[in-house]
Amino acid sequence: MQVGTESKAGSELHAWRQFLSRSTLWLGVLLLGSAAVCWVAANWQDMTKMQRFAGVQGLLAVCALAAAWSGLRLRARPGVRRSIPGALLALAGILLGALLALLGQTYQTGADTWELFAWWAVLLLPWALAAGSQAVWLLWALVLNLAAALWLGERVFTWLMIFGGPGLPSLLMAALNLVLLFGWEMAARRWRASTVFGPRILAAIA
Repeated sequence: MQVGTESKAGSELHAWRQFLSRSTLWLGVLLLGSAAVCWVAANWQDMTKMQRFAGVQGLLAVCALAAAWSGLRLRARPGVRRSIPGALLALAGILLGALLALLGQTYQTGADTWELFAWWAVLLLPWALAAGSQAVWLLWALVLNLAAALWLGERVFTWLMIFGGPGLPSLLMAALNLVLLFGWEMAARRWRASTVFGPRILAAIA
């Protein structure tokens, strides 16, 4: 009985350590991504166009190279270390969106907001396919949702119809997320991957 109790306590402690490690990792990704965006915004007036683009592109390149290097070195490691390449690539994906926003803000391309998110989703898709990371796929799904919602709001329906209750726009968004959820579950079953947060988030959005 004592051995069983110690084993159970040890497994619970290990589970909590894994949870805290992953939570800290993803919190760090969100904070670093937010810090990069805020850094550019805070120094907007004092930076030239070249400095703005060089700064964001440099951070993007560093994150992408670090993700590739860690993917080769840590993918076979157990525990939280396996999540580091996906976290770095997700951070690079956030910086990719910041770079597209910087491009549109600097040169005033005249593109609609939904086009920015649509291009973000298109450019992020090869990264998600190459990395096979649940974090990058979830980021792609969220960006795709934003692009679809903005497109419906700007070109087809009003924002009030999208978020104001049941109706055709809400059904379209729900259908999109149900398709994404179905694809996620099929891929998880095909490659026998353990997924928790992705399907729950997509189901909540749907």
